[in-house]
Amino acid sequence: VTVVTVPTGSTVTIDDRAIEGTTPLVTTLPSGWHTIEVRFPSGDRSKGSFQTRYGRALVVRAFAESSGAGE
Repeated sequence: VTVVTVPTGSTVTIDDRAIEGTTPLVTTLPSGWHTIEVRFPSGDRSKGSFQTRYGRALVVRAFAESSGAGE
């Protein structure tokens, strides 16, 4: 799983486990449903869930509300 955020430099927790480093980052997860929380440098947070499948690459994207992305 690749986690990409705008802005970069965010911390990530997946299934209540902190992932080492900051975004963008890559981690390996077992197949199934997972929960994610992203903490942006601004202090904003984003939460969600996603499903992984064996042998398939997945990119999870998160945007801070204050980033101005999509405007």
